[in-house]
Amino acid sequence: MMCDIPTSAEGLNYLLNKGMDDTIYLKLRLPREDLDIFINKSPFKDVALRTDRRYPYWELDKEWWDLDKPILFQSGEALLPKAKYLNILIDLDDPKIVIIYLCWLET
Repeated sequence: MMCDIPTSAEGLNYLLNKGMDDTIYLKLRLPREDLDIFINKSPFKDVALRTDRRYPYWELDKEWWDLDKPILFQSGEALLPKAKYLNILIDLDDPKIVIIYLCWLET
């Protein structure tokens, strides 16, 4: 996924979909103070994160993949080499922790 995930992160859930387009869904909990470290060591370092559009926009029929839940969020898409994409949505509702949704797609 080309991300350096801090040791303070807690994995909440993941799913690997193998098919014509391989997709990895990952949900993490991270202390708020480590968010900048995570972003700066990821493909999102130079991506302008948005507050008006929710990435990833791929739906997943899993209860834990609740992208519509966050009220305050930032999201974006990083275009990677060889037709790969990494999408992020950061749930900013809690002042102490963030929930990070990552979706890696290979076409």
